[in-house]
Amino acid sequence: KNRMVTKHCPKCEQQVPVACKSCPCGHEFFASRRSQASRAAEDPPGGRRRTERVRKERQSYLAALVLEERARQRAAAQRRRLGTNRRGRPRNPSSHDDSSEEGRRQQGRAKLQARPPKPPPAPVEPEMPDEEEEDMFAGASKEKLELYSDILADINRKICSQMFQQQLAL
Repeated sequence: KNRMVTKHCPKCEQQVPVACKSCPCGHEFFASRRSQASRAAEDPPGGRRRTERVRKERQSYLAALVLEERARQRAAAQRRRLGTNRRGRPRNPSSHDDSSEEGRRQQGRAKLQARPPKPPPAPVEPEMPDEEEEDMFAGASKEKLELYSDILADINRKICSQMFQQQLAL
């Protein structure tokens, strides 16, 4: 026996399979659901229809590095003012002798006057040989060259977008 699950049409009282959305007479079974769904779609509560995945905010590691560097510089400047090294010990053992304070001040002034400030070291660029560059892609086909070009363009786009996001974070 073949039993079919049916429902009754309110207009024509005909039995229709449950899977049908409408009756042959034209009655739609889910019309009320559709009208409610359309109203909900037009005016979603809270501005969103579906829940969205909550995205974690990325930390800006570049900003953290800058802050750490500033903290190191402040600590070094404070150590210089106090005349101690990183471990908190006096920098030069002769400075904590029983000599007078004026003698120490004069020694400090003499040291400051004796040393001119050092210019920051210039970045050293590696020397390149004067050989002519060879074209590595001279024997490549046009299809390969187009593929390489597309890949490089994609890499450049990703790097530029990443740099832009880092600038926004600062």
